[in-house]
Amino acid sequence: MTRTVSGVAAAWAVVALAGCGGGGSNPNTPSSPNPSAPAELLSTTGLYSDIRTKTIAPGLLAWVPNYPLWSDGSAKERWIRIPAGTRIDTSNMDRWVFPVGTKFYKEFSFNGRRIETRIIEKVGSAASVDSWTFKAFQWRSDESDAALVGPEGVPNAAPTSFGTTHDIPAQEQCKACHSRGGDAINAFEALQLSADRDPIGTPDSKLAPGDVTLEDLERQGLITNPPAEQPRILSSNASGRLAMGFLHGNCGNCHNPQGPAAQLGMELRHSTTARSAAEEPAYRTTLNQLNAVYAVPGTQVSVNSFRILGGLPEQSAIHVRINSRTSGQQMPPFASKVVDQEAVNFIDEWIRTLPRR
Repeated sequence: MTRTVSGVAAAWAVVALAGCGGGGSNPNTPSSPNPSAPAELLSTTGLYSDIRTKTIAPGLLAWVPNYPLWSDGSAKERWIRIPAGTRIDTSNMDRWVFPVGTKFYKEFSFNGRRIETRIIEKVGSAASVDSWTFKAFQWRSDESDAALVGPEGVPNAAPTSFGTTHDIPAQEQCKACHSRGGDAINAFEALQLSADRDPIGTPDSKLAPGDVTLEDLERQGLITNPPAEQPRILSSNASGRLAMGFLHGNCGNCHNPQGPAAQLGMELRHSTTARSAAEEPAYRTTLNQLNAVYAVPGTQVSVNSFRILGGLPEQSAIHVRINSRTSGQQMPPFASKVVDQEAVNFIDEWIRTLPRR
């Protein structure tokens, strides 16, 4: 617990109202899918070799994304288990395909205490969200173990440092967030694991001893097609690199050509084929581009409402939406109750450097 994360139409509205696990219940009484049977325990899942001492089991790889998802100030730890003798198919560097049996673990802590651990496991061969199972475990107050929660999740599971509460999401909410197109893993990918780390990245993006990078995966023979070079966001300035990285990590899972917001034509997911700042999707599809479905306050759709209006962050939809936690307006539409003010600041700094229309 050493890192602090600083950092879809009608379907969006449904999930946004759900709040990615909103509501209220007793955080110390995790629910079981079958109330008459004891809940599955985290200690039996292969994450810990000794849960009493919090010793991670052999064979798991720790990792940290270059541009983490903002989760209201939580501290996160992440691990992956790749089945022995298998490799990740990286023939499409932007769309990795994982072998059956791959397991991801992500642990959330608030105010110095473990609250939940999520496990995502690939159980089918197709590169699809339907090939993955999603489980969430809620930690006991003494952190002796964690119990599987029901598919409905646990609203208001723990307080955050902002005076809000953290929600353990329902399974369907997890699937909504991971339905990016292709395999259902959002951040274990080329850009996020690049050894070319963003030099002004947020503290939670810094590598700790033992964290694997793309170079490590290549060296260990765990990917099929190594990249010619370490991926990075291309920008003429440091704030642009960090801003477009934030949009990739926090918004690009929906806003990409295969994601649930593909029909909008606004692409915020980095492409490893980009060879200049102008080719970066988050630049190419936003700068001085009119909004087709959202009106910045005081403007009209398709008339004078812009995704990004160069030089003017306060008149840009991206600024307005990431700076809001109002239902129907905030972006991302769920999984956060607190604005990431640091992200707003550096995105605004980037927008001020962009050419005016």
